[in-house]
Amino acid sequence: MATWHVAEGTLVLLEPAGTDTMCLTATVVGEHDGHTVVDLGTAAPVFDFDAAATVNVSAFAPEALWKLRATVHRAFGAPASVLELWPDGEAERIQRRLSPRLRIELQVHLLNLDDDDPVMGNLTGTTVDVGPGGLRVRVPVPLPPACDPTVHFILPDGHEVVALAAIIAAEPSLEGFEYRLVFTGLDDGDRDALRLLAASEDEAAA
Repeated sequence: MATWHVAEGTLVLLEPAGTDTMCLTATVVGEHDGHTVVDLGTAAPVFDFDAAATVNVSAFAPEALWKLRATVHRAFGAPASVLELWPDGEAERIQRRLSPRLRIELQVHLLNLDDDDPVMGNLTGTTVDVGPGGLRVRVPVPLPPACDPTVHFILPDGHEVVALAAIIAAEPSLEGFEYRLVFTGLDDGDRDALRLLAASEDEAAA
């Protein structure tokens, strides 16, 4: 855990607690009385926040991903799109990706083991890229808020990867939604297989 601090201009993702499909992007525009101030911009009319609504916040700073649970409050005297984020605790700092990823399309299953819904609990999508540190995927519908999925996919050599992951970025795409995920539970065999795949592609391109 670490102290929450993000600079102006940082992109944040807001996931209102209690919703299954809502993810909003906002930009940090300043600070007021020690609280981060964000602007939803054109996303403001999409979701009407109640007073002191709870949100899960992800901030994409250059050095790391920050994750935080907070309550939102209307900024006094500001447009309706401007909100203050009041932290409900300390932030979690996740180091940004250092390992390379290989662009490759593979079928991937994202399993939310906490969801009994047969659709939301098991989404099928396609990878955009993969690597020892994580992967980028496209899925037809958004993942539930605060979901840390288990991912399952098979490499071209037949090696099967099953690993826990955490969402570090999300945005709409032509195919539905695109997520960047970091592995939080990857065994050594899976990591070696992913490194070998990247190395083989580098040799083929040389």
